Amino acid sequence: MKKTLLLSGVAALVAFNANAYSFRDYWSPYIGLDYNYTATHHPESTKNIAGNTLPSNYHSGTFAFGTKVAPYMGVEGFAEFAKYENKPEVRSYSRAFGADVLGILPLGCHQEFSLLGSIGLGRYYNKLKYKQAAGKTEYDEYDWGYRFGAGMQYNFNENWGVRAMYRHVVFNKPHFAYTNLDVVSLGVRYNF
Repeated sequence: MKKTLLLSGVAALVAFNANAYSFRDYWSPYIGLDYNYTATHHPESTKNIAGNTLPSNYHSGTFAFGTKVAPYMGVEGFAEFAKYENKPEVRSYSRAFGADVLGILPLGCHQEFSLLGSIGLGRYYNKLKYKQAAGKTEYDEYDWGYRFGAGMQYNFNENWGVRAMYRHVVFNKPHFAYTNLDVVSLGVRYNF
């Protein structure tokens, strides 16, 4: 009798777990678009040059794609583009590509809200051209940025959701155009 109850309990537990997490829960790919507001911080060594030519804040757009790989974890790739100065004397833009690992904590009875935490790595590129009395100056620089973030997502239904995130980006090189960035983003996600 005890063996039968034990086997029944194990079978019920396995059936519950099999029903609770389907293949779609683990591998649910999505795409997204974000609007970003970025506050920049210049290194002391470049403040005189960069402070006059590089912006202290700028707006950008991000295309994101990702998937959930476990009930509480996901991975996301991103491509970010910004063109923040386009004047005859100054032209500058920034690009970034990379990936983040997301921690996901569903909330609510229907799990429509989720708290998010992220850690990732991005390759950042800044290009700056400006005219001075001595002539034209060009400034190109690439660097790796370490990304740390937190945010929240609200899912309207099975397919559509909105997300708000804050990220802090720290750069590897001390002479990079920015020592770090603070990024606030608001975007939409579409789950397939």
